Amino acid sequence: MHIRRRGSLSLESAMIIPVALVMILLGRFILEASLARQEVAVFTRVGTHTAAAVKSTSTGCVSDMSAFSGRTDVSQTATISCSHRDAERGLSAERPFWDAVERGAAPWRAILRDVKHNGPVYDITGDGTGTTDLSGSAFLQRRQTIDSDYAFIAAQNIRWDHDETPLERGHDRVIWQELSKRGTYRLFPNVFPSR
Repeated sequence: MHIRRRGSLSLESAMIIPVALVMILLGRFILEASLARQEVAVFTRVGTHTAAAVKSTSTGCVSDMSAFSGRTDVSQTATISCSHRDAERGLSAERPFWDAVERGAAPWRAILRDVKHNGPVYDITGDGTGTTDLSGSAFLQRRQTIDSDYAFIAAQNIRWDHDETPLERGHDRVIWQELSKRGTYRLFPNVFPSR
C-alpha cells in the first residue's frame, strides 16, 4: 500500500527538475543560434542592397546593427564586406546585355552612339559573418561559439535617366535626326527637349 504524506514530493517529481532545466537551457541555446543567424542574414542583405543603391562597396556596405547586442548574457559580433562582381560572368543561356542591345538596335545603330557603356555590368556581393557567445550559465558557457555566415547578391541600382549627360545628349538628338529625315518630326513637336 502506498502512503502519501502531506507536503512530500515523490522521487519521480524531483527528477523532472534537472531534465526541465536542461531542456530550457538547450532551448535558449537553439533560440540564440537561430536569432544570430537570422540577424546576420538581415544585416548582409541590407548592407548589400545599400551598397548596390549607392554603387559603392567602400562607403555603402553598412547596416544598422544597434539591436544586435541588446540581449543579456549574449556577446555578439558581426561584419559585412561587399565587393563588385561581373554580373554577366558565366552566362550561357542569355547574351550579355550590351550584345543583346546592339543586336536589337542593328537597323538603327546611331541610337547607341552616345549611350553605350564600355565594360561589364556589375552586381554587388555581400558576405556577412557573425559570432555569438553565451555567458548566462556554466552549461551555456561550455557550448561552442555560434558562427553565422551568409552571402547575398544584389544588382547595382542603375537608372536610365535622361538627366544624365550621355543619355540626354544621345537619345533626343539621335531620334530627332532620324525623324527629321522624312518630316516625321512634325508629329512630335515637344517630345524631345534636348534635340
